[in-house]
Amino acid sequence: MDAGAYASAKGRALLDRELYLPTSWIEDPARRADARIGGDVTFRTKPALARAMLERAVAAKVPFRWATGDEVYGQDPVLRDWLAEQRLSYVPAISCKHRCGPRGQNARTVSAILSEHAWEIRSAGVGPHGLREYAWAPVPLPDPRRRR
Repeated sequence: MDAGAYASAKGRALLDRELYLPTSWIEDPARRADARIGGDVTFRTKPALARAMLERAVAAKVPFRWATGDEVYGQDPVLRDWLAEQRLSYVPAISCKHRCGPRGQNARTVSAILSEHAWEIRSAGVGPHGLREYAWAPVPLPDPRRRR
C-alpha cells in the first residue's frame, strides 16, 4: 500500500492511498481471481501511484509546500519531471550514485566537495528509534526546471 500523508506543526493525517500490486500478482490469473482483482487493474509503479495521489491533492487544492519520498520515488525521472512541471517543491531521497551535480557528478561526489559550512542538521521528526536528524545542503542542479 502506498499512502499520501500530510504533516504540519499541528499534526499529521493520512490523505490518500493506493494499493501497490507487484507484477507477479497482476500476471497471475488465479491469484487475481482469489484476491478479486478486476481485469481493468494494471501494474503501476510506486512513483506512478504517488503521482496519482499528488494529482488528486493538487486538484483538491490541498495546501502543501513540498513533497517527499524515499529512493524509489527520487530515482524516477518521470515523477521528478512532473513535480517540476507543476512547480511543486520536492525532496526525494536519491542514491549516492544519482547524477545531480552541476557538471554531472554523482551525489556522493557533490556531497564530498561541499564545504562544511554548506550543511545544516535538520530533524525529520521522531521515528521508531528516536529523533531522525539528517545533514542537508542546497546544491544548484543542471536542469533549469529545477532550482536545487
